[in-house]
Amino acid sequence: MRINKKDFIKARVNISITPRQIGRERALVLAKALKVHPAVILFPDYDIAEAA
Repeated sequence: MRINKKDFIKARVNISITPRQIGRERALVLAKALKVHPAVILFPDYDIAEAA
């Protein structure tokens, strides 16, 4: 069986997803696996004392 290049089409790039969204999605999955809140992974240097 021969593979013909004409049988394939180029994949479309999904430009609606930004790298930040990809990082957020990964953080959500990792947080679920570690059983922690996603904010712990997304904002590791956040200090509540500075915000108050």
